[in-house]
Amino acid sequence: RGSGWLRLIGESSYEIYLTHMFVVFATVALFRASGADMAWVFGFYAGAVSASVALGWVVARGYGQPLAAALRRRSGVGLNPHAPPAA
Repeated sequence: RGSGWLRLIGESSYEIYLTHMFVVFATVALFRASGADMAWVFGFYAGAVSASVALGWVVARGYGQPLAAALRRRSGVGLNPHAPPAA
């Protein structure tokens, strides 16, 4: 209860790790192009963290989790050994 956001980050942590630098590079470029002074760094940082989590979640849901499920089905790993074979 109340920790769903933490589970979301945990389940998407590998995808967040893989994609966060795309967000970092874009954020740095945006910060430099905006001409903002250092007083705005925390706002850009908070936005980058949020965008990194969002992008990681999208990649996990759209690619990582479906691919993992397909590989599990194909290999039979993690399936119920007492279930009848799939047709």
